[in-house]
Amino acid sequence: DFHPYQIYISNVEDGIYKNIAVFEFAEDYIVSILLAEEGEIEINDTGSIALLTLRRGEFIKPSTKNSTDIPKMGSFEEATFDIPLRQKVRNTALKYATLTNLIVRREEIDNELKISKTFFEDPEKTIEITMREIPSVNEKKKEVEKKLGKAQLEIKNSKANISKQEGRIKRARFDINIFGNYIKAARNNINRITQEKRNEENNKSREIVKTIEDKQKREEGFLKKTLLIKKIIEKEKRRIRDKKRKILIAERSIGEESKKIEKATVIIEETDLLKKQLEKEHLTLSKRIEGARKQKLKRELSLNIHKRLSPSFSCLTFMLIGIPLGIMTRSSSMLVSLGVSFILILFFYYPLVATGLILAENITFPIIPSVWGANVFNFIVGLVLFRNIFNK
Repeated sequence: DFHPYQIYISNVEDGIYKNIAVFEFAEDYIVSILLAEEGEIEINDTGSIALLTLRRGEFIKPSTKNSTDIPKMGSFEEATFDIPLRQKVRNTALKYATLTNLIVRREEIDNELKISKTFFEDPEKTIEITMREIPSVNEKKKEVEKKLGKAQLEIKNSKANISKQEGRIKRARFDINIFGNYIKAARNNINRITQEKRNEENNKSREIVKTIEDKQKREEGFLKKTLLIKKIIEKEKRRIRDKKRKILIAERSIGEESKKIEKATVIIEETDLLKKQLEKEHLTLSKRIEGARKQKLKRELSLNIHKRLSPSFSCLTFMLIGIPLGIMTRSSSMLVSLGVSFILILFFYYPLVATGLILAENITFPIIPSVWGANVFNFIVGLVLFRNIFNK
């Protein structure tokens, strides 16, 4: 709430405000609206201006009750807006509230302040100083959130890489088993071919005449088959070695990613602790502002209550002045008494009332002497006049 502006934010992601709505008020009417998908809010070092950087939004200037202007609309991709702070906040709803409601509301605020046990000698200055401290805390919080987000992203990426490497290891081991089966099958083929060759050589029951040429052909065929199978075995062994090398690389990568996760986890723990401290500090500052605003509201409620009561009791003080004036001047001097009354009202009562209301706006000045000073003056004048009458 930056009077006369009100800012609404749906949520915050990585220090970026999402779905922002800014309303500008003039008395009880909205004179302009800003809507944006995201943006940032910063307060300058002096605490006098809030800088709004809004992205992907639109502005609306609706027609007010007494205005004949056509509502205006427009859109923007990125824009910066300045909101002046330190403006006097006036609760316009108080002027429509009944005296009973004002008293009840003041009692509620008073009870809340008693529970919180906070009192500020100058709430206005407290709010001003605290508003300067909040941007620094928000900036630190934003940096912490970025660091936290970076660590969380690193853990997420490391876990994804570990899962990927584990999948590679699983596939590589499956392939190694298949390649091993290929080697076993190839060796079985070599054993089978060798056994067949031996059986042919030892088969003495055959009566076919074996020439040297046939024997050489069989020998060449055997060697060719054996050599081909051995090449297959060597190829599968190379593939097994390649898969084992990939397993070692994947396991090494898993180890490195695990170290990254451990390091990021430590960073997250430290950052979480710092974030909680900053959130606690931000909450303390917010509560301080809330307490100071409640204290200001209590004074404003008290001021409005006395403003309602003081004019009513002023009638009695005017009676105290009017009765002795009427007795002293008699009917023959009616114009004199009327002139004296107007002099008292115009040159004493109303200046005292105006001065008292101005002083009452100052939070360091007591309310009762400020608002009731004019009535006290009338009361004293009335007593003096009555005393003169009784003395005569």
